[in-house]
Amino acid sequence: MTRPVVIERKVAAELTELIESAGLPAALNEELQRLAVSRGSRPRVSAALEEIIDHLNTGLEQGRSSEDLLEQLGSTACIASALERGPQTLPSETTHQAALIGVVAGEARAAAASLLRSPLFAVGNILTLSLGFAAGISLFALLNGIVVRPLPFSEPGELFEVRELRDDGGKVFLSYPNFADIREQTDVFESVISTTWANSPVTVLGLEKAEQFTGLGISRDFFRTLGVQMIRGRDLSAEANTPGGAPEVVVSEEIWRSKLGAQEDLSALTLNMGAQVFDVVGVVPKSFRLFEKADLYVGHEPYPGTVRGAHAYQTLVRLAPNIAQEQAQQALEGLFARIVEQYPGEVDASSATLMPLRSQIVGSFRTAVIGLFGAAMLLMLLASLDVGASLVARTRKRIGEIAMRRSLGASRARLAFRQFSEASLIALPACLLGTFLAALTLRWAQAAGADELPRISEVRLDPSALSFAGLVAALALLVCSFVPMRHALSTSASVLLRESSAGGRRRRGGWSFLVAAEVAVAFLMLASAGLLTQSLSRVFAEDLGFEGRGLTAAYIQLPSSQYSPAQTVQFLGELEQQLASVPGVRSTGIANYLPLDWGSWVAPVVVPEDPNEWVAISGFRLVSSNYFELLNINVLAGTTLPESGMTDGSTAAVVNRSLARRLAGTQPLNSVLGKQVRNNMDPRSEWLTIVGVVEEARHWRAEPGAQTELFMHYATRPEALHSQIVLFETEGPVASAYAGFERSLSSLGPDVPARLVPLSEQMAQTLARERLATGALGAFALIMLVLTLVGIIGIVSRSVVERQREAGIRMALGATPRQVISILQREVLRPSVLGLACGIGLAILTTKVLASLLYGVEANDPSTFGVAAVALLGAAFLASLVPARSILKSEVFEAMRRN
Repeated sequence: MTRPVVIERKVAAELTELIESAGLPAALNEELQRLAVSRGSRPRVSAALEEIIDHLNTGLEQGRSSEDLLEQLGSTACIASALERGPQTLPSETTHQAALIGVVAGEARAAAASLLRSPLFAVGNILTLSLGFAAGISLFALLNGIVVRPLPFSEPGELFEVRELRDDGGKVFLSYPNFADIREQTDVFESVISTTWANSPVTVLGLEKAEQFTGLGISRDFFRTLGVQMIRGRDLSAEANTPGGAPEVVVSEEIWRSKLGAQEDLSALTLNMGAQVFDVVGVVPKSFRLFEKADLYVGHEPYPGTVRGAHAYQTLVRLAPNIAQEQAQQALEGLFARIVEQYPGEVDASSATLMPLRSQIVGSFRTAVIGLFGAAMLLMLLASLDVGASLVARTRKRIGEIAMRRSLGASRARLAFRQFSEASLIALPACLLGTFLAALTLRWAQAAGADELPRISEVRLDPSALSFAGLVAALALLVCSFVPMRHALSTSASVLLRESSAGGRRRRGGWSFLVAAEVAVAFLMLASAGLLTQSLSRVFAEDLGFEGRGLTAAYIQLPSSQYSPAQTVQFLGELEQQLASVPGVRSTGIANYLPLDWGSWVAPVVVPEDPNEWVAISGFRLVSSNYFELLNINVLAGTTLPESGMTDGSTAAVVNRSLARRLAGTQPLNSVLGKQVRNNMDPRSEWLTIVGVVEEARHWRAEPGAQTELFMHYATRPEALHSQIVLFETEGPVASAYAGFERSLSSLGPDVPARLVPLSEQMAQTLARERLATGALGAFALIMLVLTLVGIIGIVSRSVVERQREAGIRMALGATPRQVISILQREVLRPSVLGLACGIGLAILTTKVLASLLYGVEANDPSTFGVAAVALLGAAFLASLVPARSILKSEVFEAMRRN
């Protein structure tokens, strides 16, 4: 009889020690000890006692008093009854499997109940982890769709783009004659194809109403070379892509379904475009996109170019069997050497180069997406560690309970599953929420970067992305649960009990490293986002030589089958007159292309003294007389274009500063007035007389002096006015002005569609890539900053719990509250400074990848780095101050300070 008595006494002592280790107020502590001893010190009492202690601790954390908690429990009799009843035991006939299921279910229910009693803790950690999941899953989908997944073409590794190489190292598109020579005079390529007229507006008649679509000119064998299968019909025939061939068109699946009724029999479908009726011969799948998205694909070879310096043809080649890239490159260089020798003065390129099609489509986005994916994975890891740290802090508060459960016979597996259950109830909802946020992120990216991000339409949350989501959820779960489980299970019960009551210092090296890592990554994100933001602000502040605020561009396309060149000029004149009387329209103008469309129509400019020597490759602009006034383009010398477009019997021309500088040489700009020039794009090939010099209106990506342009009055070259843009300046509400424009256009040409685009909006569209990168990095920076602050708050809060007694002793020995708080803050501010230093070094090495997206700011801009550093350290100081000050409100601290 002696041994059972000894065992019961040991159990009673352990129960008493469990109650004392809970750190409850004296009243609750004494009552629980009395009741526990009075119940016979049975081992089965421990589980119920642990639940009561956990409930009381939760209530105290929420600010409730001991009296309220006892009243809420009902009475001490309620506690006594719970202790007497103890946990329910399984019937003896229950199988081992059923017992295991019962244990697992019980621990899972206990974990869920514990988290429900701390909703802020649970929700905060779920949100923290879901942000990391959203970043990782969305960037994986982008990486997989843009970089990893093969191009949707047949044997894409054999496809290359050809560019001509200038003497200055610039890479430009081919001219048609050079493209034709490559196709006909080389045997290292299985096929050679080209595109031109990218994004050209095309007016189609004969539908329910006139429609304006985007067209792309293609050479013969275009779709066959790429291995694209039509969902209906066939590719353009070879005969259709020769001068005088039958007009044929391939349409996109979207147009076929939305505008052509998805008719199965294509032989009955035609499109009235311009002066011709085109037979619809094929439907390309909606997933197809090469460089630009197009609605209509027509042959460009019926209208072959003749100028070897007109770089307007984007050329692709497929290597012949058993031909390596190096061999093809040598053959290409040899061909261009012969072209330069055969056509001296006509070719402004000295060679050509082959570039893999994948690198041309993905371009610099490959490095950016890989870098962002790496940052997202690091962010997700740090988020998991933050959640793990908070679970460790939660485990420390229950260290006495864990120790007593172990001493009373609870297995390691059971205790581990309790920790694993709590981590699972955080990680799994976070994964679902993160996947949902990732889907929203991808939808935003596709909407914001539809025209700028390559292959963005191919990005989706496919099975591989969902599998990745499951994998990262499992890894995050291991990270979140491993540290608290290891802490709770790797130490003996006696050591855990001593830790639960000793307080004082712990080993904090791991958490200091976490803070340093988070600060380093946060600085990198903040600095990168700051660089892009500063770049965008400088773009909008940059003087581009023209002003687009308040202007709207109406892109129209008069059908050549209904309007001759003379009728086109008459139509535009009448439209301007009607718009002048529309309320809200201040002034109007005409142009064939705008500054933002630079590079669409360019050709060599020559002078009579040396007609074989090109002065420049200049833009060819047809505009109205008030075009320069409308866009606030300054006149530097001479006058603008006369209303008649003529001067002394000759066609008048205006040149911009860049072209005038090349014509004048070392002479003043006004020395070019009266000189004659000729543009090879001019269909009449006449000598033009320069009457004025205007400021360069350039695209923001082009450096000053890069865009040479020549202007003529649109009425003098109506046969070259293939594109028509009506500019009008509005004042007041734009809706009424737009409605007036629509009425005026409809009264003059019911079958003439228009696309209205504010110039400010068009400018913003040209910055879609930069805005998308800024938004992505800005979101990453914000998430990383939040995670960093959460980590700092968690570490300081844990230090507050651990060092209450130390703080009380320091105060009793004369330390001030400020000194005690500063001790706690130093634990995170030191690693924060170290992490900041590492972040600066990392930023210096990595922000260079943003160089292609920056304008007017260096990749290692000191001011941006300085602002990011100050902001991050300031946020870290405030994040550590709030929990550190809470130690002054601790009951233990007050008791230690008074004694």
